[in-house]
Amino acid sequence: MSKIKRKSALGLVFTLLFVAILGVLKPTEAKAWTNLTIGQFDTIYEHNGEKEVTYKLVLPSSGKLTQITSVTERYIHFSIYDASENRIQDLSGDATNTYTYDMDLIGGEYYIVAKSYWDNTASNFKWIFTPAEESFNETQDERNNDLTNKFPINLGETVKGQFARNDDVDYYGFSVNKTGTLSLKLTAKMEEMGISLLNDEGNYNYKVSDISKGTKTFTFQIPKGNYSLMCSGEKTGNYQITTSFAGGPSKVKLTSVKNLKGGILKATWKKGKSVDGYEVQISTSGDFDSNVTSKLIKGAKKISFTFKGLNTWGTYTYYCRVRAYKEKNKIKAYSDWSNEKEITIKK
Repeated sequence: MSKIKRKSALGLVFTLLFVAILGVLKPTEAKAWTNLTIGQFDTIYEHNGEKEVTYKLVLPSSGKLTQITSVTERYIHFSIYDASENRIQDLSGDATNTYTYDMDLIGGEYYIVAKSYWDNTASNFKWIFTPAEESFNETQDERNNDLTNKFPINLGETVKGQFARNDDVDYYGFSVNKTGTLSLKLTAKMEEMGISLLNDEGNYNYKVSDISKGTKTFTFQIPKGNYSLMCSGEKTGNYQITTSFAGGPSKVKLTSVKNLKGGILKATWKKGKSVDGYEVQISTSGDFDSNVTSKLIKGAKKISFTFKGLNTWGTYTYYCRVRAYKEKNKIKAYSDWSNEKEITIKK
């Protein structure tokens, strides 16, 4: 290796360490930068020493940025920064070859600092951009990444989103005016996605994590109210969610709960209108958070059910409630629960 090459190699090591430790590169303070457009070829050529060029690239929206680089000789290095000078990505080519790099990014200004350190190194490169076509077009200035700026959606529509190297969460907002079943058909192009559903009242919060790549459907029984849907990703890539909502029937009235002795409880309710069946529950907890027994009853005409074998040696207090449901495409949409009734079951 020539003296110049040895000095260049040492310069590379110290420069990379200096940047990694102190983070002092400020591409926007460069004396000048070259505006680079999508699909434009450019060449960096070095002879006898270090060469550095700063480019400014503007992405019109979120999407996938692909860099294709052909390297001649030894080494070329690229660092990508956003408009706030946060370093997003480091790329390099270290031998004569052609390299392709993909990066998911949100829209806005980016600065690419390109460096060559070896004599007679040349790099011919270009950028290709594929828009993500997000429902909410995220840029570095406009994001939907917290509860204060969630993107409003209408149920029944398909929402498209993207997780990027500089954006790993999206928030969407919607409302329902009655209790019913929310269905989310999710298609994820990446692994380890997560979704969280919560309402503004703070009494509903459901999470699904580590969702694998592919298409899956999730259903949630939700009360009326305003909701936030949070989508998060450990990895980058595109996703889409098709939403639907089926409102449940009107609440039915629980008319009586009787102790028939021998550990037997009989619940009776009023027939619901336009329903496909009922669900009746009993529990030793008034909050129905423990010791819950449920029975699903098909058909609208049956308006009572008998629970047996509840108690054969002592006295227990039970709570009972019932709700109706409608079913479509094998998805049940429930009404609100009826008022509870309390009964003491004796031997």
